[in-house]
Amino acid sequence: YQQDLAKNRHLTRQLLWEEYRKEYPDGYGYTQFCEHLKRYEQHRDAVMIFNHLPGEQLQVDFAGDKLGYINPQTGEWIACEVLIAVFPYSHYMYAEALRSQKQEHFIYGMANAFEFFGGVPQSVKLDNMRTAVTRASRYEPTFTEAMQFLAEHYETAIVTARVRKPRDKGSVEVGVDIAYKRIYAVLRKEKFT
Repeated sequence: YQQDLAKNRHLTRQLLWEEYRKEYPDGYGYTQFCEHLKRYEQHRDAVMIFNHLPGEQLQVDFAGDKLGYINPQTGEWIACEVLIAVFPYSHYMYAEALRSQKQEHFIYGMANAFEFFGGVPQSVKLDNMRTAVTRASRYEPTFTEAMQFLAEHYETAIVTARVRKPRDKGSVEVGVDIAYKRIYAVLRKEKFT
């Protein structure tokens, strides 16, 4: 049953339990069955723990949802991207709404984050976003010229997370979640111009 659940994401625990009880009428009740499945999933979903040093790495990402403001002349809602930067060791976080994810806005946001933190980390880890990466690769991505200049200017290394592996930068993913709860939720009824 555990293998069935692992192979097919559309199965429900209820359906698996019902099939299990047909085969083993005196078997586990639903609650105990679910507990055993949960233990199995936790074992199967093992992760590596990274030990970060202070100031070693800054993880950067954009929040998926946008914030925005109203143009007072036209009444049009202007969407803004939200840049999140987090130090994994301390979980010290920076968030800034930017006009877009375009290179000039992204680099402006990065410079503001460095200024906010009062320093520059040894490395900056980010997604394989078009703003920063021209050719994604697991081992040697090619960065845009602007990102190379940024790295040289601030004397830091730019590294990318593996494609579709959010756990590579878990601290910033948590930072995005915190931004949703502590910024987006609080501002949901506010209108800015």
